[in-house]
Amino acid sequence: MEPLPQKKRMRLQGYDYSQGGGYFITICTKNREHFFGEIRGGIMYLNQIGEIASRHIRQIENHIAGAMVLKFVVMPNHIHIILMVDCPIIGAAGTLPAGPVLDTLPAWPPRMVPLREKSKQTVPRAMQQFKASVTRETRVKGLWHPRFHDHILRNAQECQEIGAYIDTNPLNWAADCFYQNETTPAWV
Repeated sequence: MEPLPQKKRMRLQGYDYSQGGGYFITICTKNREHFFGEIRGGIMYLNQIGEIASRHIRQIENHIAGAMVLKFVVMPNHIHIILMVDCPIIGAAGTLPAGPVLDTLPAWPPRMVPLREKSKQTVPRAMQQFKASVTRETRVKGLWHPRFHDHILRNAQECQEIGAYIDTNPLNWAADCFYQNETTPAWV
C-alpha cells in the first residue's frame, strides 16, 4: 500500500505568528469563483458579499490586540491584506513613516520558536476567525479556499512596495495571477 501524500505546509516552520511584525496575506475563494463583485474600468465594484468581507477585514483590529490592517483590497476572487501586529513602523493615522525608508520591522531572519513551545498563533487564528465570520454572515457554503498565503514583511520598503501593489491591483486585474474571466457563481 502506497503512503498517503503529505500536505504542503503553508506556514513558516518554527515561526511564532503571535510576535510583532508585518504580514502580507492573500486569501482566495474556493475554485477562484468571483464571489465579491467585479472590476470595470480598473475599479472594483463590491457586491453584497464583497461589502461584508470588506467590513469584516476592518474589524480584524477589534479582535487582535495590537493589530492594524494597514491596507487591503477585495478583488473578485481573492483578498490581499497587510496586517501589522505590534509593529513600530506604524505612524500616526496608520501610515508608514514619511521620508527615508526605515528598516524598523523586526530583524530578519525572524525569531524561530522551538516546536515544544506553544504560541497563540495570532495571525492564523485571525484569518480563521475572519473567514468564519464572513461565511456565517453570508451563509455561503464553500466560499473560501481552505488555506491562505502569508508573506512575512522583512522591512518597511517591502511593505511600501506591497502596499503599492495592493493600491493598483484593480487597475492591473487582467495581468493578475488570480485573473479569470468574469464568471457568475453557481449559487446565484
